[in-house]
Amino acid sequence: MVAVKEALAPVMPIALAKNGKHAPITQAAEVLPYRAVTARELRTMAVPPRQWVVMNIIPRGLLSAIVAQSGTGKTWLMLMLARALATGEKWAEKYLVCQCVVGILDLEGDYTGLQERWLALECGHGQLSDEAAEHVFFLSDIGGLNVLDKDTAAKIKASICAHGIEVLMVDTLSRTHSLDENSADMRLVMIELERVARDTGCTVILAHHAGKDGGRGGRGSSTIKDALQHELSMTAIERDGEVTGVKIALTKAKSGPLISHMATMHIEELAAYAGVKIVFDDELPKMGRPSKDDEILVSLQKRLGNGRTATRSELVNHLIVNDVCKARKAESYLTQALDDGTLTKDARGQIKLADEVQK
Repeated sequence: MVAVKEALAPVMPIALAKNGKHAPITQAAEVLPYRAVTARELRTMAVPPRQWVVMNIIPRGLLSAIVAQSGTGKTWLMLMLARALATGEKWAEKYLVCQCVVGILDLEGDYTGLQERWLALECGHGQLSDEAAEHVFFLSDIGGLNVLDKDTAAKIKASICAHGIEVLMVDTLSRTHSLDENSADMRLVMIELERVARDTGCTVILAHHAGKDGGRGGRGSSTIKDALQHELSMTAIERDGEVTGVKIALTKAKSGPLISHMATMHIEELAAYAGVKIVFDDELPKMGRPSKDDEILVSLQKRLGNGRTATRSELVNHLIVNDVCKARKAESYLTQALDDGTLTKDARGQIKLADEVQK
């Protein structure tokens, strides 16, 4: 529990001036760039522990995003998160948060629209106390801005510091620039937004539109997702053609629970998780170390020899039960084998070995 409290503790506490206004955030000590340390030194090196706005989901002081298709509810999710951060209550009644000062930079609407949405939220979830309400700031600039303009970026940073804002929610990324989102130049926009976060110590959360295929992440250049530390994706849940809910998933995390998960994975599992097929050096089979793919193929030849067939789930279970590989690797191999013709599937979904690999 102590570790959780430390992880959620404010990095730079916001002091209150005598007039009750939030004092500017104190800048963190600068770390020398390109400092070289050995792996031995790194083990015991004194570094700040990772701290969180939302425990294990949204890190403090970095760049994150909420990605969803238009009309899915990105803004509502942000408002609900802002409410939780202002009160210190669990987000979605489940996730621990750090109580902090929130700023909402709405670039798609005006104060009339903001008021309508916020009052509707308070009507459904209860009105904030006067103290908590003082922890939420709304900044409206309908029509958007250009974060690549130095004066504009400086004004954003000044506003963050003047109001003691610790989390800035930007609605939406597309309104912070005038570039083609598919252009690699988007990296310049992301660099500038990340600089806003790092220069102020403020967490920046972007609302970003998903592409036409919502399952493939946000629209535009891959440099957008590359720049994010964490990403939440929202997808609509439909039943009989009607939206009945929204699924929220953590689709990118450079820190947190995924670290311990990855650290315990074998190289084949890690590669399969990342969608990469490992190609072993030609010398390895001669040394008696066949690749995991070779082991799987030998096992499948025994199961599917003499023209026998099986369903995909049966083959996955066969590989797991016989301790050939884990489920994720089995699924990855079967997909690749069906693509390259090692395995074939008939109209009934039955899988068999290609003639040339029959044992």
